Amino acid sequence: MTAPLTDKLPSGLVTSGAATTTCGGTPSTSTASVTLTGGTIPVNGSCTLTVNVIAEVAGSYFNTLTAGALQTSNGSNASPAVATLTVNTPASIPVTLSKSFSPGTIKPGGVSTLTITLTNPNNTVAYLTAPLIDYLPTGVVVAGNGYTNCGGKYSGNQGATTVTVTGGSIPANGSRTITVEVTASAAGTYTNTLPVGALQTNLGSNTTAAVATLIVSAPVTIAPILTKSFSPSTIKPGGVSTLTITLTNPNNTVAYLTAPLIDYLPTGVVVSGNGYTNCGGKYSGNQGSTTITVSGGSIPANGSRTITVNVTATTPGSYTNTLPVGALQTNLGSNTVAASAVLIVSAPVNVPVTLIKSFSPSTIKPGGVSTLTITLTNPNNTVAYLTAPLIDYLPTGVVVSGNGYTNCGGKYSGNQGATTVTVTGGSIPANGSRTITVNVTATGPGSYTNTLPIGALQTNLGSNTVAASAVLIVSAPANVPVTLSKSFSPSTIKPGGVSTLTITLTNPNNTIAYLTAPLFDYLPKGLVVSGNGYTNCGGKYSGNQGSTTVTVTGGSIPANGSRTITVNVTASYSGSYTNTLPVGALQTSLGSNTAAAYATLTVKSGYSY
Repeated sequence: MTAPLTDKLPSGLVTSGAATTTCGGTPSTSTASVTLTGGTIPVNGSCTLTVNVIAEVAGSYFNTLTAGALQTSNGSNASPAVATLTVNTPASIPVTLSKSFSPGTIKPGGVSTLTITLTNPNNTVAYLTAPLIDYLPTGVVVAGNGYTNCGGKYSGNQGATTVTVTGGSIPANGSRTITVEVTASAAGTYTNTLPVGALQTNLGSNTTAAVATLIVSAPVTIAPILTKSFSPSTIKPGGVSTLTITLTNPNNTVAYLTAPLIDYLPTGVVVSGNGYTNCGGKYSGNQGSTTITVSGGSIPANGSRTITVNVTATTPGSYTNTLPVGALQTNLGSNTVAASAVLIVSAPVNVPVTLIKSFSPSTIKPGGVSTLTITLTNPNNTVAYLTAPLIDYLPTGVVVSGNGYTNCGGKYSGNQGATTVTVTGGSIPANGSRTITVNVTATGPGSYTNTLPIGALQTNLGSNTVAASAVLIVSAPANVPVTLSKSFSPSTIKPGGVSTLTITLTNPNNTIAYLTAPLFDYLPKGLVVSGNGYTNCGGKYSGNQGSTTVTVTGGSIPANGSRTITVNVTASYSGSYTNTLPVGALQTSLGSNTAAAYATLTVKSGYSY
């Protein structure tokens, strides 16, 4: 090709996409033309230039390549090339209607949402040219305001029987909806139809009716229910249990009692206190009654009410309390199942009475005092009466040290010095206890076990099945060393003067210390007795005037006390005189002194006192 080949498209026809060629040149396009630059045509052959075209408006389009349009090395086309494109007018597709209820089934007075869908399958907008009117089935009415998104005006407020949309449009290849809540009070099946031609648009009308069905179900009444229970379900004779009767209404409307509800208690069971009901009816059945009655009242929708009353029975046994089928009469029917509950009155079982005992304090010194406490316990619900004397034999060596006491109401025996403690008669309260208390003592060290054997406590409810023991320990006294001390008064004298020597013997123990050997005090050289001495320990004193030793033979030192030896002494020469009683100088039944006793007398010339 020696010049570009350009094909100018007729007015209204435009290219769509890139051009292709088998001629080998370079194809190109504009909106209204296609061009081939360069390229070759084979010998005795042909090649093509191809491009897609479109037209927005229906009609016939003539496309011409004039003579000479194709310039080649072998010449040009001598005749024009003509082609015709016919674009047909499109046929409209019918618009459509559909509708639905959600939910499809409701109870009387319930609400369902009606949805009407308008669909346009065409490539152009469909405009509503007449009101779209939906006549609801008889018995169905609008329950709330409706709405449409088609741009038209909605009509059909609460209580209306028609739903209308005036004007508006449906987008090309799209849809719009009308929604409204509807209701019906009577049970039944309601068919809602939009007939053929109900939807009028510039693109035609619906050719098929739109149908939806709303079902309003008939209400089903469920029989009211009765249940009952005892709490606790087991009591002792004369005990109290709470009887609860529960009335349940599973329906959506209130159930009214149309006849008295009467509960006949089993023989042997009676009301033990005033009862109560929260159903609004009148309760009857006071203390001692054998029937419980509620007249009138109601049970709320999907709810329950109760009747409560305390009951009792005195005779052991199993008592079944039943409300039969039909006992509960209401406007919504009667109970179809009986309500039963069992009250068990258990036979009383006596629990063994018990004994325990204790000493306080549990350890004493010889001759000390401890309080013996015996506790009598009755775990039963009735009083236990002592049917035989309760005798406690104290261990050998233990005796009563004072009068005892009991709060059980019986007679106590066992005065000071007694070796037995006895209680005759008396009682132990139900679920309670009583005590016997008495002070006891023992003089000999040791461990004393005091036991009340099995069967010691005899009552109308049985005897103790376990022995009661307690141990009293009387500790052996630990002797503390006796002590010696001494002093001179005055501690300084002049030669030939007189000073009083005092020797003190101390016993820190709880028992008397007896001197088992003479106590010798050897005066220092130069120091002599100047007069008769004396002791208050009960022993024999030796050491008269001029003696150089002071001696006490025998005697004793009282428990936790002391005794003294006193004697006047003198010295003729000045000096310091230290008088010593060595360790072991004092020998007693409780041991000896473990520390020496010292005192110093000073004799000084020219001393004045």
